[in-house]
Amino acid sequence: MPIADIVAQKKEAAIQEIVTKQQAKDQLEDQAHTLVATTNATNTVLTAYLAYTGLPPSQPDLTTWVDFLVKGGSTTTLIATLAKNPAYLANTAGSAVNAVQYAFHNLFGREANAGDLAYWLPLATNPSFPMKLAAAASPADAWALAQRVQFLDGVDGLLGSDDPTAVQYRGALAYTLSKIHFGGETAEQALVDFNHLLDPNAQTLLEQLNAPYIAQQQTLALDLAFLAYLRRPPTMPTAEGNTGTPGTGGTGDTAAAATDEYTIWTTHLKQANGNPDVLLQTLASSSEFAQIYSAVGGDLSKSIDDLYHFLFGRAASADEIANWVGWVNANPTKNYLLPWQIAVSASGTDYASLQQKLLVVEDLKQIEQSKGLDASDPHIKPIVMQLLGEVSAYPDGKTAQEVIQDIDLSLGYGTKPTPPEITSVMRVGDTLSITFDQAIDWNYLDKNHDGKLAIGSELIVGAKGVWEAPEGASGGKTIAMTNPLGSSPTAVVSVDDQGKILPNSQLVIKMSSDADLVHAYTYTPPTSGSGTGTSSESITEIPTLTEVVVIGIKDLDGQIGDAAMSL
Repeated sequence: MPIADIVAQKKEAAIQEIVTKQQAKDQLEDQAHTLVATTNATNTVLTAYLAYTGLPPSQPDLTTWVDFLVKGGSTTTLIATLAKNPAYLANTAGSAVNAVQYAFHNLFGREANAGDLAYWLPLATNPSFPMKLAAAASPADAWALAQRVQFLDGVDGLLGSDDPTAVQYRGALAYTLSKIHFGGETAEQALVDFNHLLDPNAQTLLEQLNAPYIAQQQTLALDLAFLAYLRRPPTMPTAEGNTGTPGTGGTGDTAAAATDEYTIWTTHLKQANGNPDVLLQTLASSSEFAQIYSAVGGDLSKSIDDLYHFLFGRAASADEIANWVGWVNANPTKNYLLPWQIAVSASGTDYASLQQKLLVVEDLKQIEQSKGLDASDPHIKPIVMQLLGEVSAYPDGKTAQEVIQDIDLSLGYGTKPTPPEITSVMRVGDTLSITFDQAIDWNYLDKNHDGKLAIGSELIVGAKGVWEAPEGASGGKTIAMTNPLGSSPTAVVSVDDQGKILPNSQLVIKMSSDADLVHAYTYTPPTSGSGTGTSSESITEIPTLTEVVVIGIKDLDGQIGDAAMSL
């Protein structure tokens, strides 16, 4: 082939490659332009429906109008159509004041003040007035409008093909929209409320915030019940997904395959709003419980003393035995509650002993889950019962740390190879709760030996966060927190009778009043221009926590390290 032809072919191939790349680039640009156009059109349609009807459009109407605008249709046509809407005509007919107040209420979730009325009344007779008002919104009102439009978009997603203007939805929409205004709820919070109104079984925002704490309390109740009745932790789902070791028993049935008692009973407690009555009846009627009771000859007084020895590490006094025997005689239909009543009535050193045992129970649950062991296995349970029985806050007892190490050795496992890690962080009001993957020796950090943890000197806790301000607010759109926990946060701890801080897997911090995480920022809207807004409005949105770090903590195996979590 002549050189000229080869050059021509290569030139043609290069040109074709350039054309292909340009086509691909053009296609990406077209897609980007379409996406931007669709997003802008969607916001326009939702804003218009909000302004003129106070309701979201149906999915077919939203699709039709968005397609119309993307293809070059005029917003004037959309406005002219919605201005004839019966809701708009009924709320604005015959009064410019009504027209202004209706638009302010729909768009911003507030009433127009005197300055607003003075500025907008001359323009209120124009059908396009609501859209002009939306375009001229102050920063505070613009934030509220954006949240309300975002809420309408979310409502369409929740309802799917259902018509949001249907009568059954109007009350719920009006109620939740009334919460969205400057200083009120965000779109996300209002959508949670709206979903709860549609489905009462759905969690409210407060329930979502409290859910981790409630779940923790229910897990604690479950662990305490198994400790008091069966003297072991509940069987756990293994890391591999198995439900237990074949041939071992679940609750009260040593002939059956082991049951995932933890999942079954945590699910039940959640459904029962934390009421443990069915759980306690089941444990009290199990063959495992009967074996423990029969071991002391079925004698009630001896069984009470035996339970005191196991739970607290001491003998029951004659008065205590007489008191509980009298309680059983007075409540013959409730005698299954006796172990539970004894456990939950513990105080002082008895309570400290229980807390130590529950730490060991938590460690055993992790061993069960990670190693596939079953605490109800007849070969393992005697070891578990013996070691749990040795835990006590009284002078002759062992600490949780000592027993955890004994359990590891008895089961052939060494101590945990890694320092503690943060598994979850929850903030409710001025309280910050940090949960670790294992119990922490908080007493190790008490350098002053006063039963307290001084944050900043003994306990080093760092946090980062941001506050998302409305567009135009002083300080910029995002404000970084310089003092998230405040100048004088305090650690909430439990101590035993000797004033030593009890180990546990949770750190609770009470933030001081000047903490950025609980601070209400102030924003002053402009006083010129449209004159919208009042002289000062307080922003009450919850700031966003982005990172937590705890320095130099030690677990019960002696592992020391720093723990951090990004949120």
